[in-house]
Amino acid sequence: MPSEVTLLESRTMRDESVGRVEALDKVKALVMLPDGIYVCTEDAARYFEVSTEVVKKVVQRHRAELNENGL
Repeated sequence: MPSEVTLLESRTMRDESVGRVEALDKVKALVMLPDGIYVCTEDAARYFEVSTEVVKKVVQRHRAELNENGL
């Protein structure tokens, strides 16, 4: 698994790692919507222990990349 800094700085590395979500459950449970695929903004903020405004700002800054990955 690439380092956090590498993932932050390299879109190529993020693209290669996008499907690797198994580590999320090792940290703590991520509450999904009933479809088992999506989470709402509030749940993502709770999971990452940030405000919903932080999640919204990250989405705003990286919308194109997130849309390509299924946002």
